[in-house]
Amino acid sequence: MKSNSKLPLLLLIISISMLAACEYQEEPHTRLEQVHALLSARPDSVNHASLSTTPPSDTSAKDIFTALLELEKEFYNIAMIEHKYFIAGSLITSILLVGVIISSARYHKRHQTEHAQFDKRLADMNNLKMQKQFREADELESSAVYHKAKDIAHTLKVAYTKDTFNEAEWQELIRLVNVRWNGIIVDLQQQHADLSSEEIQICCLYLIDIPIVYIGHFHGYGRSTIYRKNKEILSKLKAPSGAKLKDILQEKAEKSANNTQ
Repeated sequence: MKSNSKLPLLLLIISISMLAACEYQEEPHTRLEQVHALLSARPDSVNHASLSTTPPSDTSAKDIFTALLELEKEFYNIAMIEHKYFIAGSLITSILLVGVIISSARYHKRHQTEHAQFDKRLADMNNLKMQKQFREADELESSAVYHKAKDIAHTLKVAYTKDTFNEAEWQELIRLVNVRWNGIIVDLQQQHADLSSEEIQICCLYLIDIPIVYIGHFHGYGRSTIYRKNKEILSKLKAPSGAKLKDILQEKAEKSANNTQ
């Protein structure tokens, strides 16, 4: 009879203990309500029967239930604190994540803007460079000495002419070629000081596309002599075997252009 009278009490204690041991994934106030429901469901008749047949003890059933209730309240408070920490941590994480996303978006936008500005500056520089080259080419090709050189070469195709350049015309041609080809004449004079003035003039005629068979006329040379001069210039420029003088000069002009940027 004693064991039967204590059975409901043991069931209640086990149930409350199981609730207290559960993970707090379930809302804390729901767990507390379940404890109250279990306590209120305890039958008074069983309690009276057990009290009438069982000798008094130091700790009554009511004290046990009260202690269990206080324990559950402590679990509830701990769960609430942990719940608040979880919410606070989630909020902080969300704020940090939003901050990172905003910062990343701003950086990406700023990077795109800087890249677009760089592309625009590069395009402007290229446009200015092209405009400069067009102006320089136009200055050369519209000059009197350029047309004179072309006219002499054209005449030599059908007849002989004594017409050639004087010293002032040579100086003007050298200046215009130097401007048109990115300072190539100055570079040749500085890097290859062994080139004579006559050889510099021959280089200028190459760069304005005067055929080699007519270049000798401007200095009174025959075809064989001008071919020899061509080889001597290539040797002084340390050009590879089989290279053409005009190709070497244009390559040097491109290097001069890169060095001036």
